[in-house]
Amino acid sequence: MQSKANYSERRKAQRYDMYLPVHFHIKDSKDDNSPESMKYFQGFTKNFSEGGLLIEALNLSQPQLRTVENLEAHIEGSILIPTHPKPVRFQARPAWSKREDNQIELIGLYFTDIKKNNLDTLLDFAMMINKKTRVSTLITTIIINTIIALIVMALFFHLTFSNIISRQTKTIEKLQNDQKELRCKLKSIFSIK
Repeated sequence: MQSKANYSERRKAQRYDMYLPVHFHIKDSKDDNSPESMKYFQGFTKNFSEGGLLIEALNLSQPQLRTVENLEAHIEGSILIPTHPKPVRFQARPAWSKREDNQIELIGLYFTDIKKNNLDTLLDFAMMINKKTRVSTLITTIIINTIIALIVMALFFHLTFSNIISRQTKTIEKLQNDQKELRCKLKSIFSIK
């Protein structure tokens, strides 16, 4: 069994966001087979690392909440992965728990027993999901930056050409004024004679 101190060391492992259905039951001890300990609860994983996972537990009863909150519970559960034919089974202990405003219990778990192939399956899926997320974030960032660059270029060209057109308009107006003045001078010169 893994101690809480050992969990703290493994908590430093990279965490992956992963929202998957999880089914579990809460036991007072590892060998507890009471009817209360055989009730299954549902929730969702929030994130995962090689050392444990964070779950959102739905509709826990008061006895289960107390068992989880005193951190002595034994959790047996399974995670349903869409790309895997069988649920990934695990045993864990709570490292911490927190009640959210919406009556969802967040439970940080550290694994006490999980088969290596199950851990590898979770890790592969988590890395795949997070890789897709990173790629989509990168693509979104590139698209947004490209749009911003195009807008800045459009503004630059607009201001540049507006400035050029304004100068050309002033030059044309000055030439027209000069032309009028010249006509007037020419009229005055030819009218005198």
